[in-house]
Amino acid sequence: MDIHKPKPWHGLREFLKEYLIIVIGVLTALSAEAGVEWLHWRHLAEQHDAELAMSAQSVAANAIQQLAVDGCLRGALQEIGEALLRPGTAWKGLKPDASGPVESYLPPRLQVRGRPWAYAPWESALADGSLTHLPADRVRAYALIYRTSMTAGGQQGLLGDLLPELTPLAFDQTLTAQDKARYLTVVARADRIESRAVSMARTIGTTASEWDWWPPKTMLDPLMAANRDHEGACVQQVDRAAFRKGGSLVVPTLLRKP
Repeated sequence: MDIHKPKPWHGLREFLKEYLIIVIGVLTALSAEAGVEWLHWRHLAEQHDAELAMSAQSVAANAIQQLAVDGCLRGALQEIGEALLRPGTAWKGLKPDASGPVESYLPPRLQVRGRPWAYAPWESALADGSLTHLPADRVRAYALIYRTSMTAGGQQGLLGDLLPELTPLAFDQTLTAQDKARYLTVVARADRIESRAVSMARTIGTTASEWDWWPPKTMLDPLMAANRDHEGACVQQVDRAAFRKGGSLVVPTLLRKP
């Protein structure tokens, strides 16, 4: 094996030539590595963007459902409140012939309905840091939708735990003044929780409309049909145009009787 010793530099010119070759080689390797890493993050960010946009439609569908049935629940709560304020101790049950599972004793308007909120895509995108490779305003919009939906889901859970306290009102009975006061407190708390949830739903609907994350008819129509079958004519139509700039979103809080 022949071992060749490095040749000594003959002057500054040869030194600079060797130095330039080394520098160019190092910079080329670093640029190639950075390019590969950029392509990787870009692909990951685009993948997350597609998943977030799709699940944002699902979140928006939940919000639209919340707005659509708001008149059902708020109207039923108002009717109960007015009935509790009437003089006398006799109470006419909301569903006196109720039987079967206890969870169905209350009328449909007083039963919380809703699908699970889609949090997983947002949490996944946060975990790997790919959101920094998406436009900042788009990330802010995603953050608004998903963080609001997390809070809205919490309000939905609170309401689901609270409304069953009204179950005894399904049946004919005698109510004392203390009984009426207790049930009025439950009604007021439920109305306040629903009011907060509706405000969050409006925020989600507005953001989804502005960023073209409005759910398609194939997603909304079956959902609205199921709600109308369950709760009746009190379910309202929620149009996308109402959320756009200059639109007027009016969701009735009183029950519209069929």
